[in-house]
Amino acid sequence: MPTLTVFTAVTVAGVVPGVWSHRWASAADLDEASARLSAVPATVGDWNGRDLELDPRELQVAQAHGAVHRRYVHRRNGSAVVLTILCGRAGPLSAHAPEVCYRGSGFEEVGTPSRCEPAGGAASADRFWARRFEKASAIPIHLRVVYGWQSTGTWQAPDSPRLTFARRPVLYKLYVVRELARPDEPLAADPILDFLRALLPSLRTTLGPAS
Repeated sequence: MPTLTVFTAVTVAGVVPGVWSHRWASAADLDEASARLSAVPATVGDWNGRDLELDPRELQVAQAHGAVHRRYVHRRNGSAVVLTILCGRAGPLSAHAPEVCYRGSGFEEVGTPSRCEPAGGAASADRFWARRFEKASAIPIHLRVVYGWQSTGTWQAPDSPRLTFARRPVLYKLYVVRELARPDEPLAADPILDFLRALLPSLRTTLGPAS
């Protein structure tokens, strides 16, 4: 009995984290979902994008299998945003919060997180978290970060992403970052929302459900 009890405990200890992180999920699903990132358009509406280099170490830390990292500029008013979309297993991608990364780079969060819906308040609307960060220096840097997750075609901003996506083997995570000219710029007028309104319809076609 003692031997059986120990064996059962070890088995459960190995299986539960395996299910949670989907370490045994189909590699083909992960490859297929990551391959779709190549179809994310470089031009959406009035926004023109240019690929940026992404540090392989950052992908490793995020445990991302694939990524798009691109700077978009609005051709008429010059507004600029940086888009990053990661694809990977749900466990790791749902666990990493932006405040950890930004604090490690010398930023502090300003204000409280809020949610935004670029296309309005329809029941099926995409929803994202919005947060602001500040880095103290001779010329302070103010950033707004808008982010969310997607596994079924609609972007979500849950309170507990790890629980929400626990049963999904593959997940997309999207970040849009913009440097603010003033720290008090209202979210409702942020060009990030205009960019997302232009981008999201194409993402529903190119990415679809993650798995």
